[in-house]
Amino acid sequence: MEVIDQREPKLAASPAASAYLVGSVVETAFDVVYVSFERRVHEAARAFSCMVVPEPGDEVGLFRTPDGRLFMTAVLSRASGAPLTLHAPEGFTLKSDKDIRLEAQQAVHLQAATFAGQFDSAHWAARLMRVTGVEFVLRSAAARLFAEAAEAVLSRLQVSADRSYRHIAQAEHVRTGILDVKAEHVANIRAGTMLLSSRELTKVDGAQIHVG
Repeated sequence: MEVIDQREPKLAASPAASAYLVGSVVETAFDVVYVSFERRVHEAARAFSCMVVPEPGDEVGLFRTPDGRLFMTAVLSRASGAPLTLHAPEGFTLKSDKDIRLEAQQAVHLQAATFAGQFDSAHWAARLMRVTGVEFVLRSAAARLFAEAAEAVLSRLQVSADRSYRHIAQAEHVRTGILDVKAEHVANIRAGTMLLSSRELTKVDGAQIHVG
């Protein structure tokens, strides 16, 4: 395969006119594209505005500058079923004065070292949502959870709060191997009827014990 490097200036050649050409991609390497036209394979650079990554077999548009440089400016057609890939080596910013909408018939995949977002309001609606990670940290001035049923399966649960209030409309059931409740000052349990029973031993200990 003979490769003609269009980027090398020819010292004795007279200035050539610029021209638009069409070729077929033979091979790609980073931002260099090897294109076949005029029965030869030429080396072309991908134009800065052409973000589409070409695939072998693509029909591409080319522009030859007066000094002999060759740029691939567009991918005109693709015979294979390869997906469209956009590549921006120095980063990519998408701006719009109105809405930006992303739609896919199957799936949307995001992959990055860091995912960051800043919104005035965010809304997520999903039939099923799964979040998997090593650590989950949530910081908020206020948090509210509304659900018909909530279930938590934990190896260890620790809660630290200045005040805790719970209102159970019907019944609360606690099943535990050991129940340890400690109050620094006063422990007050009130009920219309209270039943206290134990299988082996019931012990009440205090400096003073008042019954009735």
